[in-house]
Amino acid sequence: MEQLRSLWTDHPFIMSAVVGSMAGHVVFIIYRKIRSKASKIPTVDCPPNTVVLYQWPRGPYAPSASNFPLKLETYLRLANISYVVSNFQNSITSP
Repeated sequence: MEQLRSLWTDHPFIMSAVVGSMAGHVVFIIYRKIRSKASKIPTVDCPPNTVVLYQWPRGPYAPSASNFPLKLETYLRLANISYVVSNFQNSITSP
């Protein structure tokens, strides 16, 4: 322990670079773990030329409470475009 303390006092810039590098690696590993879990987009089996509408969960007979999915779903219905609704459960990131 005394050798480490003397190394820190003799070479403060080198030791701070080493500690900063180690902290950067730890942050990168944590970021990669979080990102790999969040980037898994649910897949939906649908026929070709079908739009997949990702939106927050909604009631069985009620439209979405969010403005954009409501507008988009209304447009898709009025334009007779075939679409499939996929409820996205993850609240951290969007699909």
